[in-house]
Amino acid sequence: MKHLALVWVLILGMTMTGTAFADSALEGLAIAMHPNGKTLIAGGKNRTLYTIDAKTLEVLERTYLGTTINKLSYSPDGTKLFVQDSEPDLHILNAKTLEITSTIADYGAMTIAPAANLMAAVDINYKGDTIALFDMEGTELKSLSFGEDDDIATIGISPDGTKLAVFFDDVDSETEEDISWSNIPDSYEGFAKDIFSEQNDGEEARYILYSLPDFEVLADYVSYYTPYDKDLVFFQGDDALVISSNNENARYSIDETVEMWEWDGSSSAYGEGLSTDQNVLVVGGSGSATVIDYKNDSTLSFDLDDIPGASEYFRNFVVTDEGIIYGSTDAYRIVKVTPAGAGVSKEIQAIF
Repeated sequence: MKHLALVWVLILGMTMTGTAFADSALEGLAIAMHPNGKTLIAGGKNRTLYTIDAKTLEVLERTYLGTTINKLSYSPDGTKLFVQDSEPDLHILNAKTLEITSTIADYGAMTIAPAANLMAAVDINYKGDTIALFDMEGTELKSLSFGEDDDIATIGISPDGTKLAVFFDDVDSETEEDISWSNIPDSYEGFAKDIFSEQNDGEEARYILYSLPDFEVLADYVSYYTPYDKDLVFFQGDDALVISSNNENARYSIDETVEMWEWDGSSSAYGEGLSTDQNVLVVGGSGSATVIDYKNDSTLSFDLDDIPGASEYFRNFVVTDEGIIYGSTDAYRIVKVTPAGAGVSKEIQAIF
């Protein structure tokens, strides 16, 4: 029962006008690569945006934004920077001046399809969640609202912007057995035991696949698998894949087949990132990361250099079109990883 490990953080003001949920502020750095490939932007809980030279990792500029920074993404033409904070609100910035030009209040779970100039986001609300589709100007194109009992856990948009996967929170199942971990038969070991537990925890969750921009339903079914809130979602063809921080992941097919899977390498995913075509996935935990290339069917791993003090965890990754990987950590460090034969070369820089 994975959700026992999760706690919703409520806005200390359920204000007079709103009843939305808040996110936790990111411990560490969110990062994004400018489309010109020359600079990175990074930011986190300290409300400061760092403009970073992508080649040298030198901090070129520091800009105090005034709000927490949980997610970052550029528009395809590089003129706008999208910032999701922990309220959650979505802020649209002039990418050159880093001034906020407009704000989409109460929306989070930002997911962008650069090739289609589309962004999807969710307003999580006691009265019923709403998914909205926006263009790169922040103009709402279409929205879809759900009942107060249909709580959205996470969403993901396909790289071409033609499909949207929506995963809902778990509910008690009327048909699934509830077998505790200690009562799982001894014949199940390792990942097979994880799968058995997921299939017999007494919980189920709904999945809907929509075509965009009209929100036509392509698939709508209930599964034994129950995603975490705000899990990373990405696509391989029509299949939607969900990444869990504990490496108990799932692949949802349009024909109502759900298959759990795990990656080799880093045992956890406290940070994730995707290439723009969603063919390269990077996941990282305590000091180590794994790169999964779906197009070339290959996997490689790399580690951080140890630093004194508490364990260092990855928080976010960027994958460039050239295959260079940038990772950020909760120790406010950036690592630049360049594939080199069967291994990688690394450069690490503290950001302050």
